[in-house]
Amino acid sequence: MENVITFAHNIIKEYITKESLTIDATVGNGYDTVFLAKHAKHVFGFDIQQDALDNTLARCQKEQLDNVTLFLTSHEHIKDYLDQPIDACVFNLGYLPKGNKDITTKATSTITAINDVLPLISVKGVITITIYIGHEEGKQEQKQLEEFFLSLDSSLYTVVRYQHINRPDAPYTVCIQKR
Repeated sequence: MENVITFAHNIIKEYITKESLTIDATVGNGYDTVFLAKHAKHVFGFDIQQDALDNTLARCQKEQLDNVTLFLTSHEHIKDYLDQPIDACVFNLGYLPKGNKDITTKATSTITAINDVLPLISVKGVITITIYIGHEEGKQEQKQLEEFFLSLDSSLYTVVRYQHINRPDAPYTVCIQKR
């Protein structure tokens, strides 16, 4: 069975082409950014930590990928930078692996970002959100995100969850497809 990141990547591959514009809303160490850059025309990446951008840039350079634009800002500011149609957006929540665990994503900024991305997503486009609940802030974020997902109009969006149910603290991925 696939881990949640592989699952998210496989879902995204169904929605993007070499002409797609994409967003990595939380670049972290750059794995999602590199994945998107290899399959899409361009990736717009966001993170609040310079270390995350540096790690991502180094990973992109190593892979000889130059179709990435990085922004040192929270994903809640995506609408200040983008207004064109996007085919896919990735959120990989929590904290920067091997980074400061006190710096985490927060439900309020994540919900703002998702709300701002939804109008940008093309019809039949997708947003994947991988939620890490193995730490206290992640549990809080999860509760608010679940309420938000339930509030999305089912005539406009299909929302599904991929989760290992026998591992209660394991991360899981939610996919939102625009109808």
